[in-house]
Amino acid sequence: MSDHEGEGLDLERWEVASLPGGSIYSYAASDVFHQGVVPGETGLQPTLGPHTSHRRNFQDRDLLLRTTIRSPRGPHPLQSSGVPARAPEAPFRNPSEHLFENGHPPTGELQLTATWRSLQTVALRADRSAPHPLLKLKEFMGKFGTFIRKPEHQDGKLLIWGELKDVAATQAALAEWQQLVYKSFASSKPTSWAKSHALDGRAEHRLERQTQQKAFTDYLRQADYDYPVQCALLWPKDMDIEEFEKLNQEVLDQLRSTFSDSFCRITLKHSDLQHILIEANNERDALQIMSRLRNLIKESISQRDELAMVNLVHLPDYEIYRDRVGLQDKDPRTESYLPTLHGNQAPDEEGWTKERRVTHAGNRKKIKKVIDTSIKRLRISQQHVRLRAVFGELGFTLFQKPADGEDTYNFQDFYSMVTKGRTKLHLNGLPVRQGDITDLPDILDSMEAFSDRIETYGAFFDFSAQMANTTLRLDAVIYPNGDQFDIYEQRWIEFGDKVSKLQVSLFNFERPDFQITMDAFPLYPEERIKPQMLEFQNNLSFEGPPNGIKSTPRRRVKYSLVLGHVQTMSELTVIKWRFKNTHGIFELRRKDVYDEAPGLRSPGPKETRWHALYYYPEWDNLMGQFATVKPGEDITWTKSVATFFPESDKMGRALPQGFKNFITEVEEIQDLLAEAIGKLAKGKQKAAQASGFHGNGAGDDTI
Repeated sequence: MSDHEGEGLDLERWEVASLPGGSIYSYAASDVFHQGVVPGETGLQPTLGPHTSHRRNFQDRDLLLRTTIRSPRGPHPLQSSGVPARAPEAPFRNPSEHLFENGHPPTGELQLTATWRSLQTVALRADRSAPHPLLKLKEFMGKFGTFIRKPEHQDGKLLIWGELKDVAATQAALAEWQQLVYKSFASSKPTSWAKSHALDGRAEHRLERQTQQKAFTDYLRQADYDYPVQCALLWPKDMDIEEFEKLNQEVLDQLRSTFSDSFCRITLKHSDLQHILIEANNERDALQIMSRLRNLIKESISQRDELAMVNLVHLPDYEIYRDRVGLQDKDPRTESYLPTLHGNQAPDEEGWTKERRVTHAGNRKKIKKVIDTSIKRLRISQQHVRLRAVFGELGFTLFQKPADGEDTYNFQDFYSMVTKGRTKLHLNGLPVRQGDITDLPDILDSMEAFSDRIETYGAFFDFSAQMANTTLRLDAVIYPNGDQFDIYEQRWIEFGDKVSKLQVSLFNFERPDFQITMDAFPLYPEERIKPQMLEFQNNLSFEGPPNGIKSTPRRRVKYSLVLGHVQTMSELTVIKWRFKNTHGIFELRRKDVYDEAPGLRSPGPKETRWHALYYYPEWDNLMGQFATVKPGEDITWTKSVATFFPESDKMGRALPQGFKNFITEVEEIQDLLAEAIGKLAKGKQKAAQASGFHGNGAGDDTI
C-alpha cells in the first residue's frame, strides 16, 4: 500500500507498524492525474442506455457491487462566527519569518567552514570591537528581508527563508563575512608563546596510538607493497564509481580499519576498465572484504531501483459482470475515481466461469513471482522494513481515458488498461458508506474466524527534516498496562518518496480490494539524535480512550515543544485478532490525523482513516535484521519467497504454511470483511425502517 499501511508508494508514504517492534506507515495521498478532460467535471454524463449501473455497496455477500460516493464536504473545522474584537497593532515582523514558523522548508542554506560555535569564537577573538555574530545575522536579515534560523552550537550550516533572489544575496553576504572573519583571525594571531594546560596522560597516549596507527595504515595503503592475495570486482556499467566512492567513503574506511590487524588495501580504479582492487595478506580476509563490497554494490543498485508495482483485476461473478465499465465517479475525500459496471451480462455463463478460474490462478502466480523478485532484490541496511497485506478500496489516480471519446470502456479494454498500462491506484480506506463504522469491530469480534482480541495504540510525530522533500518522524507504540499506558518502541526515521519496494494491487468489483506491500524506512542515525529529540520522546504522555476504538476522536497524546513545531500528529487505535487456527494476525486500525502547524491547530482530526491489515509476526522478525546489519553486511536468511511462505517449517515459527494457503487466507478475509460491511448497511436500513424512513440511500453516512 507507499502507508504499510500503505500510501503511495505513493503510499501517503506508508506508516509504520503494527506488532511489537513494528509500526504501520500510513498512506500518503497520490496526486490525481489522468489524460484528457474528465467528463464528470465538464457536465457531460455517460450515455448508459437502458441497462443498469452496478455499484459496490456490500449489502449482500453474494452480490457486492461498487457504489458512488455522494457526500457533501463538511464545514471547515476552523470556521467560526462572530466579529473578533479589535486587537492592538502588532509590531512589524519579517514576512520570511512566517515561512519558518509555518513549517516551510528552508529556501536556501550556507555551509559553514566549521561549526557555528567555532565561527562565533573566531569572530569574537579576531575583532573584539565588532558586533556579536548573532547581531550580524540580524543585520543581514534586516538588510535583505530574509530570515535566518538561530543556529545551535553544533550546526554546520545556516538555514535561510525568503524570496530566492533575497536568499541568494544573503548567502553571498554571509559567505563574504565568514571569509573575512577567518582572514582577520589569521592576521591577528599573536606570535608569542602561549601557556598550555596539562593533558590527561591516558587520553594523550590513546590519541597518539590512534594517530600512529592511522599513519601506518595510510602508509601501507599508499606504499608500493606487494600483497600475497589480490582479487578484483568488475564495476557495473550503469553505475558511477566516483559517486559510489564519495557516498561510501566512511564505509570503505571502516572496512579498511576492520582488517587493519592483518592489513589490506582497497583501491577503486576510475579509468579504463573500472574495477575495485582488493589486496590482503590472506585469502580469508580478501574473500570477506569482497563479500562485503559486493553486498554494498548491490545495496547501492537496489536503492536506485524503482518500485515494483503490479496491478491485477479479479474478474467478477457471472451475475455481477457487465460488458461496460465507467470511470467517472469521484471520491471527494481522496480525489480518486471509482469504477462502476454497466451494460450487458456475458453471453455464456460456462465460458465466463472458466475464464474466471484461469485468470484467478494466473493472478496468484503473478503475485507470488513479484513478491519473490522483490525479496531477492532487497539489499538495504539500517532500515525499518515491513511486509503487509492491506485491505481497503482502490481508487484510480492516473489512467487512460476510453478510446474514440466514449464515456465507458468495454470490459476487455478496461482490464488491459489496468493490468498493462501506466495506471496508478491509491488504496483508500475501507468502503463503508452505510452504517456506523465504529460498530465494525463488534461484528468482526462475533465471527468465529477472529479470536484473542487485543487493543493497542500508537502515535506518529512528523517534523520538517533538514533534507529537502523528506520528513523526520518519531514513531511510538503504546500498550495498556492496567489503568496505565506504557510507551514502547520509539524510533526516529527520516524518509522521502522512495520508501516503497513492492506494491501489488488486486482490484475486485465484489469485495474490498487489497494490496500486498513492502516498505523500507531509513532509520535515523543514533549519532544524529540530538538531546532535544531525546527530551521530546521522553516527555510523551497518553490518555486512554474510555471506549477504545469507539471513542470520539480527540487529542490523547501530550508532548512538549522542546523540538520546535510538530507539523502533523497521527494517533493510531489498533485492534488485533488471531485469524482462525493460524499464526496470522488480522488488524483493524483507525488513524486520526491532526494538523499541528501554528495557526492551523484544531481540537478534532482533519482526517480519519480506517484500514485492515494481515501479516505474520515472524515476517517482522526476519525483516527486522535489516535495521541492525552494517552497510555491506548480509542478513542470515535466504532471500526467497520460500523463506516467508514455507511449505513446511519444522521449527514451528509464526509463518504461513505455503503461499497458496496464505493467499487463500487473504481471500477469506476479503469475504469476511464484505460480510461485515454488508451487516453494517443492513443494520442501518433496519434502524431507518423502525424510525419510519424509507429511502434510496441518499444521505448515507460517509466514513
